[in-house]
Amino acid sequence: MTDHFRQWIEGEYHAAGDNANAVYEKHKDAHLRIVEVKGDDAIIVMPFNSQPDGYLQIEIEATQEVAERTLFDTSFPPTDLQDLLHPFSMASQTPLEISCFKYKFSKMTNIRRFCHQMVELDQASRLGDLPKLEARTVRILDLGESDPHITELPFLELYPDWISQPMKEIRFLTDWQESSAGRSGHRLCDHWWLKLVDYTYQGKRHMGFTPYWAAADGGLELPIINTDDFSSIFDLMSALEKFDKQTGYELSWFFYMVHGNRMGTDVGRMVVEALAAGKIGLPEWDKAVLLRWSERGYGF
Repeated sequence: MTDHFRQWIEGEYHAAGDNANAVYEKHKDAHLRIVEVKGDDAIIVMPFNSQPDGYLQIEIEATQEVAERTLFDTSFPPTDLQDLLHPFSMASQTPLEISCFKYKFSKMTNIRRFCHQMVELDQASRLGDLPKLEARTVRILDLGESDPHITELPFLELYPDWISQPMKEIRFLTDWQESSAGRSGHRLCDHWWLKLVDYTYQGKRHMGFTPYWAAADGGLELPIINTDDFSSIFDLMSALEKFDKQTGYELSWFFYMVHGNRMGTDVGRMVVEALAAGKIGLPEWDKAVLLRWSERGYGF
């Protein structure tokens, strides 16, 4: 059989007079399988200091040829060429390994340098947008009881720190460093890896990243936390403390929350409200991180 599935199946189809059923009848008892290349990236980190961005991230492509789907499913015989090219067959519980894993170097990124370039690019973009924003106004509807009216204010008067607002990626790194996670000596790269984005579209370069928890595929099973499941803030805090013990560092739940995995932002809001009411206490540095997020939220 040829290395190219499409080429082979199209040749069989045309040889059978463009009859998909004839191809099926010819090969249905041969127990043919589709060989596919599957794999993922392996991430290797090499810290050079204790800062959240102080490391090299090396990405390796790990691929393997496997045959886990049959070419024909007797329950769904093909009726046309598309059915032959895209057979409806379930993956086998015992996939056949055709080759051992192959590893190919993809790229190595100095995360600190990447972040510096990302911030410079963001600042240049904001400066380029500044003339438009200086002319932009925001209309605010005041629904007063006696005299509803609209007030028009300059955009930059409402958001005077717009040009200096840190990117959410930088906030993630800063929050790590200033929270119990970083202060206790935990390195970000031991717990998270970064899916880097760097592309040019219509002549404009875009850079950024999304953090992913490193143990997601390594057997670490973390609970999903919903505020509706807890009758009090104390029960919620107990669950969050248990969550931190499972991940191995304090305030880990906050980073999972802004990442958008395992819990929603309602968890953070409930904790902030309890802090403001004096119902619970946290180290001052963790409280500062939470209040800063509460004033201007961010997430991935």
